[in-house]
Formats: sequence, structure tokens, C-alpha cells
Amino acid sequence: MFHHLRRSLAWGCSLGVGVGIAEALYLYSTAVETPLGGFRVVTSAVLLYLIIALVWSLPTGLVLGLVHRLRGKPDPGEGLYGALYLALGVVLVATYRVNVEFLGGFLDLSSLLVDAALLAVSWPLLTLLLRRPFRALSRSFGPAWPKLGPVYWMAVLLAAGLPQFGDDPRVGAAPPTAEAPASAPNVLFLLVDTLRADHLGCYGYPRGTSPRIDALASRGILFEDCVSQAPHTKQSTASILTSLYPPTHKMDTLWASLSPKAQILPEVFHDGGWRTCLMSANSFLSPTFGFGRGVERFEGTLVNPAMQLLGSAVVNRFRRLAVQEFHTWAAPWNLLRDLNSWSFLGPEGNPYQHGMPAADLRDQFLGWQAGLEGGAPWFAYLQFMEPHAPYDPAPEHRLFDNPEYGSTEGVWFPGSTELTFLPFQRGAEATAEERQAMINNYDACIHEVDAAVGQILDELERRGELENTLVVLTSDHGEEFYEHGGWGHGQSLHAELLGVPLILAGPRVPRGVRVPGQVRSVDIMPTVLQASGLEPPAGCSGEVLDLRAEAAAREAYSEVQWGGHWAVAWRDADGTLIHANFRGEDSRQLYAEADRRETTDLAPGDPAAVRTLSGRMGGRRAEYSARALQAIETFVDDSFKDNAAGLGYVDGDPDQDDE
Repeated sequence: MFHHLRRSLAWGCSLGVGVGIAEALYLYSTAVETPLGGFRVVTSAVLLYLIIALVWSLPTGLVLGLVHRLRGKPDPGEGLYGALYLALGVVLVATYRVNVEFLGGFLDLSSLLVDAALLAVSWPLLTLLLRRPFRALSRSFGPAWPKLGPVYWMAVLLAAGLPQFGDDPRVGAAPPTAEAPASAPNVLFLLVDTLRADHLGCYGYPRGTSPRIDALASRGILFEDCVSQAPHTKQSTASILTSLYPPTHKMDTLWASLSPKAQILPEVFHDGGWRTCLMSANSFLSPTFGFGRGVERFEGTLVNPAMQLLGSAVVNRFRRLAVQEFHTWAAPWNLLRDLNSWSFLGPEGNPYQHGMPAADLRDQFLGWQAGLEGGAPWFAYLQFMEPHAPYDPAPEHRLFDNPEYGSTEGVWFPGSTELTFLPFQRGAEATAEERQAMINNYDACIHEVDAAVGQILDELERRGELENTLVVLTSDHGEEFYEHGGWGHGQSLHAELLGVPLILAGPRVPRGVRVPGQVRSVDIMPTVLQASGLEPPAGCSGEVLDLRAEAAAREAYSEVQWGGHWAVAWRDADGTLIHANFRGEDSRQLYAEADRRETTDLAPGDPAAVRTLSGRMGGRRAEYSARALQAIETFVDDSFKDNAAGLGYVDGDPDQDDE
């Protein structure tokens, strides 16, 4: 029995290690960019396949050993297991191709029956064909096996147990070699996720949600009407950091990564001589999705690139079947996922898998900035998450008639966490008290971020850094509290979702200026670069902002592509047009330019205006689409999907009809 178990483990693990190395090297050879973490992807792949091999080969060895003992057959030798596992590898590859090419799915419930039939028939037949040549081969090396066994297992453990091979995935670009322009400023880019402009005191909100942000605005320039290019993080932040519209950068699915042709803001600063960091509480802002280019130091959520491997896809699919559809024990699957994560990230793991609190983000940034040497200016991008649902502010910030800390009241949307798509689907209604509780908690979350922003600015001032620091504060999108029948964000293009703050303060920025004219989030990148003495990359869609109070308003295009539905919006001096599509059904809404809250739909009574604005919007969309880049698909595991779903996001599969 022991001989069978040893041989099954040896040959099974050999196959696993070999496949892990081969597929990781294939990933390297086909990747547009070097995979995050370098050689750690190889060790991660080896460990993944080694665990799969152990799960498969242990019962195989025990069953075959028991069968041979009961039947009284002679020892079959090493050749049986060599043939057995080579045949298994060939059959699994063939089964995968059959799934992809002919079954239209991958390990769904119907294809599992076909997979089982292929294994039951093909595996034994191919094993019989391969057994004779492997028997001859094993006879040649058989006597040497007891001596080579310990060496073999040491090699396997070494390959699987040293996750520190390769680069630390949190440390990216080397310090810059270029020299920044003379008197170049530091740049502190603060993005507060899900922050509506009209909930800040400096934008006229009556509550004291933002005393420190208000003070920042008073010593700089405030743009009263900044329009985001998308109502959710991935599309919007990609537009902010590349100055490209969504039809161009194509970050429109959960797994999309930025094209290498799209230069991002930290990359341009790094090439220009700035030290750089990116620290984000939102898991979409990760080097895994292309946001790490030019970034020396990253803190946030990292997705293991080895999750792109076939073995990962199989494991995650079986986990979903076992846990979510058959409701079996999740612990073994979670252990496998955690082991694979450990092999990529090291013993400390990923402390920010589920978000980075504002206090941690503050401390990580200040620690990084304090450790800089050499005198070069720095660029830091910080993305806070507190105003994003679920709204759960710390006790000391519950200043607005909030529910008691620990209460579930006002924390999440009513009915369910499923998103709607306006105007076709409305969210569940809430009582006036329930809605107000959510708004109260949302406001307290803003106050929590405001305090962290103030602490960062105070410490930079104490260090003598603030005077030469250009501070930018904005948001990726707003939040809806049933103004048009929806909750959260991502499901429409109304003003409460696209109206974001934009504040600039620091050297060479006018003080106490308010610009009422409409601007766009895509204008931020070229403006910040010019203010820092750098040229924007060729191909930017945005334009440098006019910092005078009398600056002319700009036309604004926005869109959302998510979960198989889409909507586009156009805002200019003649009004606002929102065109939405859901399951093939169209809707067009028209609002007067003066109707800032979009309360009266004029489309039914003014078809001529609808046609005019549709023509402008369609022309601009075609222009942006003509320059479309090819986004890279990055496989994301169930842990990332579950985390995204917990924040209200969906898979974003363009083949799905529903969110």
C-alpha cells in the first residue's frame, strides 16, 4: 500500500510542478507587461498545482493500492503511475478544449457530466496505451529511485515554499533617473470615493461635514461644476488618471486592465523625476489592473496574477459550485485560496484585501513621505473609501443625528444590495426616516475623511512640505439617495452621480477663486501636469483648465457600461440629454440647463432638442471610440468578486442581461 501511495504522490506532484512552471512561463511569454510580482507568479503557480496534485494523487494511490491488494496482483511498478498521470494531463487539456470550443461554457453543471464521461473513458484507455513504454523506462531508472526520492521531495518543497522569489509586488518602479524641473512642486492627489460635491460646506451644504476641505478650498481654486465621466470607480478613475474618455480607455468590465498605451498620471510624474506612491482603499485601484505603472510604492489590494492560470479557473469554478450552489463547507476552498495568496504576497499576506481605513492610509502615506531621501519632489495619489456604502462612520464622527454605532440602521440600501438600472428598474422605496438615516451616516463618513485630510495637511505643514505642495481634491463619482428612484451609484447618469468636487491649492494656484463654468474630470491630468512644469502625454482628451473665475463652460460627455447595460450623457449650454439602454429598450431624458437637479423631463415635448443633443453626443462618442485602446483582461478570483459584490458592484459580464 505504501509503495502505491508513494508512487502516486511522486508522479502526481511531478506533473503538478511541471504544469505549474510551464503555465507560469507561458503567462510570462504572452503577457503584454511583466506580471506583477515577477518570479513570485512561478512559485505561486507551482504551489497551486502542487496542492491540486496532492488532492488528486492521495486518493488515487490509496484506491489503486487497495484494488491491487484485494485482487492479489503483483506490484505494477513505477510505469503504471507514469502512464497514469501523463494520460491524465493529456485528457484534462483535451477536456478543457472541448468545454471551450463545443460546450459554450466552462465547468458549468451540464458540462461536468461531459467532463466526467471523457475522464471515465479516455483516461483508462490512454493509460493502457502509455503503460508499456513507461514500464520499460521505469525499469531503466528503477534502482536509482530510492536514492533520488529525498532529493526530489526537497526540490518540490523548495519550489513551493519560497514565495520571496521575485519582486515585492508592493514595490514597483525604481527611483526616477530623470531630474525634475527647477522649483517643481510636490503633488498630493486626494480622491475621496463616492463624494458628492453638494454635500461639502464649500459647495453650499448647510451641515458641517467638511471644515478642513472647506479651508483647503478657501486658499485655492474651487470649480463649482465638475462633471465625472462615469458613475463608478473603474471607468471614472481611469479617465481621471489617463485623461481619456471611457470609449477610449475601455475599462468597462470587472476584469479589464489598462492598455499599456494609456499613460497614467503617476507614470508621467515618475518619468519626469518625481518620487511616486499610490495608496488606495478601493481594490479597483491596483497594479493588477494597470494602475501601478510608474509607482514606486503601492499600498492597497493586490490580486495574484497567477489567478489567470487554468488551474485557478478550475478551482474557483468548483469552489463556486460547492459553496454557492451546493452550500457545502467553504473552509477547504478558502484555505487553498489563502495558501496561494501567501505564496504571492509572503507571510504578511494582504492586510487591505477588504479596504484600507482612512487612518491607515494617512499613516502609510506619511511614513512613506518621511522616508524619502535625495531632495526630489514627490507625487502621491491617495484614494479614501469612507463615503462608499456601507455607511458606517466611527463613533466620534457621528455628529448628525446618526444611529448608534453598531446599529444596522442607515448602513445599507433598503430591500437588497442589488443594483437597479434607471429609468427601467427602480430601487426599493424607503421611509423618510430610513432615507435620512442613510444620509446622516453618509455625511458622518465625509466628516471622517475630512479629519484624515486635515491631519495629513497639518503634518505636511509641520514638516515644511505643504508650502511647495500642489493639493488636488476630487472624487470619482457621487451617490444617489433615491432622487430618481435609485440607490448607490453605477445605475444612471444623473447629476447626483456625476457632480463631483474639484479643488486645487498650492504654488502658482490663485487663492479664493470660484469657477462656475462646467469642467470635466478628464481635464484634471493635463492641468496638474502643466502646473508642475510637465507636458501632458500626446492623445489626452482633456484640456488644461482656465483658472480664472470667468472661464468658459465646457461640454461634458459621460457614460456607463456595466453588467450588459449602458447609458451615455451629454451636458452643454443647451441642456442635458441622458440616453439609456436596458435589454434592448431605449430611453431618452432631456433636462433644461437651469434644471440642475434634473427634476423635469422635457424629452416628450421637445423632440427637436433631443435630436440636436443626440447628434452632438453621438459625434463625440464616435470620436472617442475611433481612438479606442485594447484593454487587457485580468482574471479575478472569487474573493475579489465577492468583495466587489459586497460594495454593490457586479461581474460586469457583457454577455449578461442583468446586473
